[in-house]
Amino acid sequence: MPIDLGIKIDEDDMVISFLKALEGVDLSKHFKKGKCRGRKEYDRCKLLKVALFAYMLCDNDLRSMESLCRYDIRFMYIKGEERPSFMTFERLLKDYLVKNIDEIFFELSNSIGALMKINKEFST
Repeated sequence: MPIDLGIKIDEDDMVISFLKALEGVDLSKHFKKGKCRGRKEYDRCKLLKVALFAYMLCDNDLRSMESLCRYDIRFMYIKGEERPSFMTFERLLKDYLVKNIDEIFFELSNSIGALMKINKEFST
């Protein structure tokens, strides 16, 4: 019986802020066009959210992402308790994205910063 992970996560947890920041963002534009062949795939947008959240936490190892989806409640919440393998993340990053994930992360960080009116200039 699945548990309601939303109840277990504090409202001020960074995963909640992360997901709220991505609410109006169209992540589907970062994927190559084409149909999947074979068995039913995972939701690519959710996979990208997991990868971006892992990048935000400075954890971009594929096996670590697999482990996080199994044992970290925040990643379970993003993925809806699905447990993708490291190979799934490897295919996402190598085969399905139009750009490198670093470029996507940088672009999203800049657009979120612009929405929040964050001054990126450093003063000395």
